[in-house]
Amino acid sequence: MLFQRCKVLLVQLCLFFFIVTLCITVTINFHPLYWYFVKHYDLAQSVGVTTLQLKTDYLKLLAYLNYPWVTDLKMSIPVSYNGMRHFEDVKRLFLVNYLVLLVTAFPAISYFLKLWRRREFWKLQNKIYGIAVVLFCLGCFMLLDFQRFFVYFHRILFNNNNWIFDPNLDPVINALPSTYFLACFGLFLSLFAGSLGAIFWLGKRQAKNN
Repeated sequence: MLFQRCKVLLVQLCLFFFIVTLCITVTINFHPLYWYFVKHYDLAQSVGVTTLQLKTDYLKLLAYLNYPWVTDLKMSIPVSYNGMRHFEDVKRLFLVNYLVLLVTAFPAISYFLKLWRRREFWKLQNKIYGIAVVLFCLGCFMLLDFQRFFVYFHRILFNNNNWIFDPNLDPVINALPSTYFLACFGLFLSLFAGSLGAIFWLGKRQAKNN
């Protein structure tokens, strides 16, 4: 009995981490969001390059962060030694995200399909309630004081201060304003909340029809 409960909990965690990492993957690769900021915040002018150069540099940066075989980052915008060390740290986090996504994909999708066939999504409703409370608190913190949230976020993920960019040494930071990161977090939370909301709605619908 205990083994069965642990097994169910494990596959539920796999489903949770799969949804989280999938939402992260969509967010960090959603180019239209950055294109919007490039256009409406005139980011190219803030770093002294053309819009085409900035978009090209952004794609180069994403390729470096996304692909293990891309080991060199060469952009028209200069990057300092500490800046490069930070991008290396971010690259490792990206790859960990993709690894978790791949590892959890099979058990998560299998469990999802099992719940679909048996019409048992209601089994996840209590857990979704708990996650919803955490998401609500996180969203409020972000909206009320994003700068402090952003600092705590980096202190948790990084064990150095390379993420603190000096615009004189790393003008690339001007092309990545805090408002853009706020929009990224907002997109992630929207995707994640939407995914959980869809599962919750399916559970309520199935419980009614049973």
